[in-house]
Amino acid sequence: GANETPDETLERCLGIVRELVEAVGGSYAAWTHGGELATTIVLPAAREVPLIVVDDNQDVIELMQRYASDTPYRVYGVTYIEEVAALAQRVGPRAVLLDVMMPGVGGWEVLGRLKHHPATRGVPVIVCTILPEAELASSLGADGFLQKPFTRDGFLSALAQLLDREEPTPG
Repeated sequence: GANETPDETLERCLGIVRELVEAVGGSYAAWTHGGELATTIVLPAAREVPLIVVDDNQDVIELMQRYASDTPYRVYGVTYIEEVAALAQRVGPRAVLLDVMMPGVGGWEVLGRLKHHPATRGVPVIVCTILPEAELASSLGADGFLQKPFTRDGFLSALAQLLDREEPTPG
């Protein structure tokens, strides 16, 4: 306000900062030290979980992007397998969702390439296909399986099953 002392203005501003920080789940502390104001603000990390979707159908990529909205998952889509390694080095995916029915390239062979390429070797792969081939996918090294067509719940469930296994357990 117009009639505030400098100390009152500072106090009001620090109160606003505290409210904003606490509203996003952070913590805030302020104190004076030798006549100087000191503050500590701790904000929660934005936990984005990058995923790469490899599918020749852009509509499937966009569907997965919609399914991932309002979740920590961030979907990066590629329609050509040749783009995966460079993208993986850039975004550090937690998982790759691979369509094995792509024109001109054997999806099962691609699964093997992903498992051996330095950029994707340690990244779990979920095979996404219309074929009921969960056992074959597993025997060829897939870490998960998602049969098309799938629902948002199916998509999120497949990711949760895979990535919850990947998370180190606290304690």
